[in-house]
Amino acid sequence: MPAVIAEILIELRNHTVLWAIIVIAAMAVTAIALYVFWDLVGRGISLVARALNIGQPGQRR
Repeated sequence: MPAVIAEILIELRNHTVLWAIIVIAAMAVTAIALYVFWDLVGRGISLVARALNIGQPGQRR
């Protein structure tokens, strides 16, 4: 599989196209990382709030 990707990259002689692909891939990786990070932060805040018994009575968890 890496050989196929390498061949595609070699064929892309137009640096603008290559640059666009790299930027789009970097943005996708960043979006996934931020989503996972904020999900973990939210879970951590929820756990701390539950441990400190913060919240309204009868609030769904």
